[in-house]
Amino acid sequence: GLVLTHKSDEVDRWTQYAQETGRLQDLMIVAPGNRWKFNFLAYQFLRAGDGAGHTENTVNAFMNVLESRYRGGRRQTQEAYWTDGARRLLRHSLDALLLAGEPVTMDNILELLRSLPYPDRQTGTPQYRPDSFCEHCLRTAADQKLTAFFEREFSAPGAERQNAGIISTLTNMADPFMSGPVRDLFCSANTSFVPEFSRAGVIIVLALPVLEWEDAGRTAQLLFKYIWQQAMLRRQGLPRGERPVFLWADEAQVFMTDF
Repeated sequence: GLVLTHKSDEVDRWTQYAQETGRLQDLMIVAPGNRWKFNFLAYQFLRAGDGAGHTENTVNAFMNVLESRYRGGRRQTQEAYWTDGARRLLRHSLDALLLAGEPVTMDNILELLRSLPYPDRQTGTPQYRPDSFCEHCLRTAADQKLTAFFEREFSAPGAERQNAGIISTLTNMADPFMSGPVRDLFCSANTSFVPEFSRAGVIIVLALPVLEWEDAGRTAQLLFKYIWQQAMLRRQGLPRGERPVFLWADEAQVFMTDF
C-alpha cells in the first residue's frame, strides 16, 4: 500500500505495525537522504501499459499535480491562456529532450527553457546564445516540426512579450519541483522504486509529514499519490503473484484532490 503522513509520529507507528506483523522487510520508508528515488517524468515514458511513452500523458500528470496543490481546485480561469501556452511549451520541450536522447528531468527542462531561440532585431531570424542546450537538442533531434515550433513560431518577431509570459508561467509552475524534498526524491535522474512495488506487497511510507515539512511535504506526497493511484487503477483484476492494495492517509482532507 501507500501511506501518506501528516503527523511526525506516523512513520514510527507504521514501523511498529510492520514489526508486530512480521512485515518489516516489506516496509519502504521514502525520505530525504534515503536511497529511494523516483523520477516521475521519466516514469511516464518507461512504465508498462498502452498509454506509456505519450508526451501528452506526461504533461497531464504534471498539470494535475500542480492543480492539486491549490486547495479548493483549479486556479483562476483568467490564467487559462498562459496555462495552455505553458502546457504546449512543456510538451514540445519534453519531445525535444526525448528525441535528442537527453534525460527527462526538471533540470534539463529548465536548462532548455533558459536557452530558447530569440529573433534577431534586424533580420528576424532565430538566434541562439553560445552553448545553447535548446539548440543542441533540436539539432540532435533533427525533427522538422519540432524545430519549426521553436524557431519559427515561438521565436517569431513581435512575440517576445507573449512568450515571456508563457515561459514565466511554466517556470513558476516548475518551481515547486526544483527545491527541497520534491526535487530530491521525485525529480532526480535516478529511479530506484516505482509505484508498482505496492502491487507486489511493498508498503511505501512517504516520510514527509505535513506538520514538519508543510507545503513542500504536501506537494511531494500529492505528486506521488496521483501517480500511484493511476498505477493501481491500471491493474485489471488481480494477476498471479500480486496483492490487493490500500491507500492510507490520516487527516485525509489535507490530501484530497479532484482526481
